[in-house]
Amino acid sequence: MMKITTVEGRFVHEDGQPALGWVKFIPSKIWLDDQDGKTYPTLAPEAALEDGRFSVELTRTDTYEFPWFYTVETPIGSFTIWVEQDGPINLKSLLPRTAT
Repeated sequence: MMKITTVEGRFVHEDGQPALGWVKFIPSKIWLDDQDGKTYPTLAPEAALEDGRFSVELTRTDTYEFPWFYTVETPIGSFTIWVEQDGPINLKSLLPRTAT
């Protein structure tokens, strides 16, 4: 069975004003096979920032046979993350980490 966790965060400018824009999560795998032989799509949400905040549900990246990750596009740049714990998780705690 596919495992889901919540990732949330907030983007603010140096002067404390909330950032505007979107946060987009792009999975490196589109389909995953679970241990029961069922195939599931990975979650690939986009979230508009509201008062600089967002909250999304993501497929965990540590529960399948082959390693995979998310590329996160944010107002401050793009990052690679692995979602390997139950949430809610603050996005900041997942940054930065690079694929090997």
